[in-house]
Amino acid sequence: MFGWTSPRDREIRIEGTLMCTADDYRTVMSLITSDAIDTDDIVIAAYPLEEAGRAFAASLNPEHVKVLVTMTTS
Repeated sequence: MFGWTSPRDREIRIEGTLMCTADDYRTVMSLITSDAIDTDDIVIAAYPLEEAGRAFAASLNPEHVKVLVTMTTS
């Protein structure tokens, strides 16, 4: 109708992975929730969805282990 649709309008799920299995994710989430992994040492920066372009640009820096794009709900 307006010439543009958001992922939400089309009910798309966007997810990025690199050769990780569901078991890998379960293991890592278990380690994170048990405080066996300190994510403060891994997550270098977090950007709101509106600044996703800046987040992707920042992720090109080899010193950035993990850059997050966050989304808040009201």
